[in-house]
Amino acid sequence: MIDYKNADKATLKAEYKRLSRETHNLPFFTRKEFYALPEILGDEETPVAITSGMMNDHTWLIVLTNRRILFLDKGMLFGGKQVIISLADITAIQGSTGLIYGEITISTAGQKHEISHVYKKAVNSFIQMTDKERDQYRSDPIQKIKPFHQNTSDKVTQLEKLAALKNQGILTEEEFEKEKRRILAL
Repeated sequence: MIDYKNADKATLKAEYKRLSRETHNLPFFTRKEFYALPEILGDEETPVAITSGMMNDHTWLIVLTNRRILFLDKGMLFGGKQVIISLADITAIQGSTGLIYGEITISTAGQKHEISHVYKKAVNSFIQMTDKERDQYRSDPIQKIKPFHQNTSDKVTQLEKLAALKNQGILTEEEFEKEKRRILAL
C-alpha cells in the first residue's frame, strides 16, 4: 500500500501500471489525471481499480476507491473536471462489450453515467471490483458513519490557485465566486 499523499512521480507511475494490470486496462492518455490523485484523495481513501474511457466526448480516468468512484479529466492545458459518486449512491452498474471495446453504465438515484470506449477486458473486471467494494462499504459500519471529508489543505491549495487565476485576469469575479463556493462545498 503506497502513501499517495507523499508519493513521488516514479511511485505513482508504478502504481498506475499496477492498477492498470489488475483491471486489465489499457490506459488511454490518462496518466496526468492519475498524477492528480494525491490532491483529490481523502484521508484513508485508497484506489482499488482504474480504467479509462469516453464520456461527453472527453477521455476520462475512472478511479474506484474504497469510498467512491472518481471521474477525472484534466483537460489539454489546464483546469479539469471531476465527477464524484459515493459507493453508497450507486444503484446499479452494468456493462456491455463489443469486439475490442465496451461500455460501463453507472446509475445513481438521479443520474446515469455512460462510459464508452472502455477496453473490453477492463469492463467486467471494473464492474466486479466495484460490486465487491460496494458490498464491503455496506457491510462496514464504521464506513457508514464516518463521513467523507476532503483534506482541508487540498481546499486551501485549490482556493489559492483560484485566486491566482482571478488576479491574473483569467477569471471574472463571478466565475471566481462560483468556483470558490463549489470548492468549499466539497
